[in-house]
Amino acid sequence: MAKVVPAALKVVCELPSDWIGEEMEGYQGLAGGFQAIFECCQVSDGFLDTLKYGLRRDYVAKHSQFYPCVIMALAKLLPCSLPRQWRRCVKFVENLINEAILIVPYQPTHLDDLPLADLSVFRLPLGVSQVLVDTVFVLSTTNQENPQMWEQAAKCYVQTLKELLSDKCAPFELCQLFCHTCQVLSVLPEQAMEQVFVLTLELLQLLGQKFVGASECRLMARGIQGLSGSQYHKTLQEKVQGLSSQMQ
Repeated sequence: MAKVVPAALKVVCELPSDWIGEEMEGYQGLAGGFQAIFECCQVSDGFLDTLKYGLRRDYVAKHSQFYPCVIMALAKLLPCSLPRQWRRCVKFVENLINEAILIVPYQPTHLDDLPLADLSVFRLPLGVSQVLVDTVFVLSTTNQENPQMWEQAAKCYVQTLKELLSDKCAPFELCQLFCHTCQVLSVLPEQAMEQVFVLTLELLQLLGQKFVGASECRLMARGIQGLSGSQYHKTLQEKVQGLSSQMQ
């Protein structure tokens, strides 16, 4: 059976012959193509694989608006995605990062100096996390009045971050994820903050099981500064101070 898809999808992907492209309103250019990609990814793992392997890599990678188009497309889908649908979108993004197709403009946050480590090993988790931060920031510029939308967006965000975590995460990596999560907390409406706040506590708990130096504690303290007007600022500040006292 033929699959009718937006024509913009066929611009960015080489598709099987039974995928028929038609002009559709709201799907124009590279942004429309990536919106269609993520919508189709959400349908099934089979569709996800078709789009991963069919992506016109050279075409999208050289486009100056590639990264913003990916973020805009994700921002449209994040608040209306079920967790399993959002997970497929993230898998597509992970493939883009792993294959060095998507270069995420990631900069380590709140650092005085870089750790003595190969930062390339953190490219995937920190790249995905940065994509999520940028997606939530774009979403925050739109309608803030829909509680269900924001609760769903926060749920998908937390799910994705938890899947990046493991006992093998390095302190530097965990600190950066903590700071990213604080950035997300700073733009969320109040009704969507609690589950993300719980995630920050889980990150701190993981950090408590590792050796955390003074530089990591300073980094996290700076990350919390963006929450100075939040009800969660004091709690996080006390938790970080507790980590700092443990190392003394």
